[in-house]
Amino acid sequence: MSTITDSSCDRARPDAHATLAAPSPATIEAPAADSKDRRKAHWLVLLLIVTAAFGIYLPALHHGVVLDDRQYLMDNALLRTSDSFLYPLNFIEFVRNAQRIGLDPDTALNFIMRPVTYATFYWNRLAGGADPAGYRMVNMLIHAVNGCLIFVILSLLIRRGQKTTSAGSLFAPAAAALLFTVHPLATESVTYVVQRFESLSTMFYLAAAALFLGGHLSAGLWSGWLMRALVPLAVLAAMLSKEIGATAPVMILLMDIICLGTSWKRALQRCLPVLVLLPVVPVLLMVTSWVQTGDGSLWSVINITNIGLIQFSPFDYAVTQACVCLHYLQMLIVPVNQNFDPEFPLISSIRDIRFILAFHGILALLYAGWLWHRRLVGQMGSLGFFGILWFFITLTPSSSLIPLPDLMAEHRSYLPSVGVFFVFAALLNCFKEAWAPMVAKKRALWMVTAVWVIALGTATLARNEVLRDDETIYRDVIAKCPQRARAWNGLATALVMKGGENPDEVISCLEKSVSLSPNFGMARENLAIMLVNYRQYEKSLKESEALLLESPENIRMLHHQGVALYHLNRLPQATEAFLKAVRVSPHFRDSNLCLGAIFAHTKNYRRARHHYQAAMATGPLPQAHLAILSAMPNQQDTYTDNAGANSADALTRSILGAQRY
Repeated sequence: MSTITDSSCDRARPDAHATLAAPSPATIEAPAADSKDRRKAHWLVLLLIVTAAFGIYLPALHHGVVLDDRQYLMDNALLRTSDSFLYPLNFIEFVRNAQRIGLDPDTALNFIMRPVTYATFYWNRLAGGADPAGYRMVNMLIHAVNGCLIFVILSLLIRRGQKTTSAGSLFAPAAAALLFTVHPLATESVTYVVQRFESLSTMFYLAAAALFLGGHLSAGLWSGWLMRALVPLAVLAAMLSKEIGATAPVMILLMDIICLGTSWKRALQRCLPVLVLLPVVPVLLMVTSWVQTGDGSLWSVINITNIGLIQFSPFDYAVTQACVCLHYLQMLIVPVNQNFDPEFPLISSIRDIRFILAFHGILALLYAGWLWHRRLVGQMGSLGFFGILWFFITLTPSSSLIPLPDLMAEHRSYLPSVGVFFVFAALLNCFKEAWAPMVAKKRALWMVTAVWVIALGTATLARNEVLRDDETIYRDVIAKCPQRARAWNGLATALVMKGGENPDEVISCLEKSVSLSPNFGMARENLAIMLVNYRQYEKSLKESEALLLESPENIRMLHHQGVALYHLNRLPQATEAFLKAVRVSPHFRDSNLCLGAIFAHTKNYRRARHHYQAAMATGPLPQAHLAILSAMPNQQDTYTDNAGANSADALTRSILGAQRY
């Protein structure tokens, strides 16, 4: 017991269990004045964290929506009605209906796996429509809460190893929480609206840890019971916000054992209410995979998100992630050359020197943390080791055997970064205690920390400017990775979405992308589409025909081949191209709209109505097509001058309007 009351950083730890035992009441008692000062300092720190979060991110409030914000949020048909959230009542029909209307399988999977986050998006939409400012304001609030929760958790853990409860003991928790709040690596999880998946799951994850600590350290019987009862709910909310929450039960168990000094047997009993939740994410993935593909096997689940332009084998992906993990760590320590779309090299062999170095680096960090925990400093050693474990374990959902479309993405480091700041708090507290008699060194420590906070905050402000819109993102990526084919395609897309007023630049970007990666199908498709949009129909036909030789059921290419043929006055061939597209996907909206207009123009009203009805299954008809439909006679296939004139006038407009980049 004497060891925990002496938190000197050079003190050996001969008995781990003795050092982790809770201090006696006499150890943590403090004069009333000290307790009052601590409470006041506590609230001031929380206010400072919230102020820092909003102060740094408010300049980005009115940035536009970018990239996946459109697919998963703004254009997501599942967010148009609250009925979508009742999918557990008719799960199979929900999944199959999403397939029938042509919804991207990953969009449906996202909605099923992350209903809590989507519920917050739905409430955002009800409150403020499509204005991204409202969504970002909520993201900022979540980020501020996360900073506050880190401060609370660290305050509870560090206080256990202190001889005093004075306000000065809050320095390390406050510094670590502030550094997390202002760190530029968090920008994607805050400014990039759809990455609320990451920050919201982290909020519930941290809330579960804070409630567990409060519930077992609280002196009040009822307050302790209430906090412990809320822990499983917070864990479940974390899991249903994003799959990273699946590791929460394991981390709470390890926190109980390592930081609170509970025996394995007792910790398993105390953590049983959250440990029973471990199957939630795997079972949900397995059931969804079975309904979507008819295969609920482990292999199907492992590859459920392996749908990128380049598909990785689970082995190659896992081997590469050893290097990715250390790269995240390096970016957290020295955040330079941040890249929204980094080109991380794939590693395919465990004999590769990069994997060997990374693997041994990870082992060295884990071993150092273990030594710190077992032999060196009391509570700080436990906190440091726990922080290292937190970093690597919370990375496992995105950096293990389950291949994701990208080898690396900065937002995936958001939850793992908490572990790094736990380690930082432990180190900072050690230095503070060691230098307690040295006022000058303590002041230097405060000043260095303050400078670091300001420097990181300045970097975050600059990084947010890069995330202003799609164009600024991809121009930054190209500046750092000029050979990145996907970035050139992304820049072309961004320019088109801004109006595409410089056709030469758009075509040049797409041609650059294709030249860098001749097998990059998306860039080739976009090139064919934009050649149509810029009236270069013959060149577009050449591109689309080459793509259709490789993939005859590519509905985007079939559709745009039809558009090009129509403009070359080859109506029969254009009609056949549109028909091929709807044979592949009966509810493909764009081709059905074009066929409705074509058959109305040729007086084949029965078929025109058929295709318009198929188009209406995915949403209301555009005004031009409504005019055609309303002008058609009630009788089937009967000539009328009015309908024919209407459809002839609208045909070109409707086909042009059905083009989609």
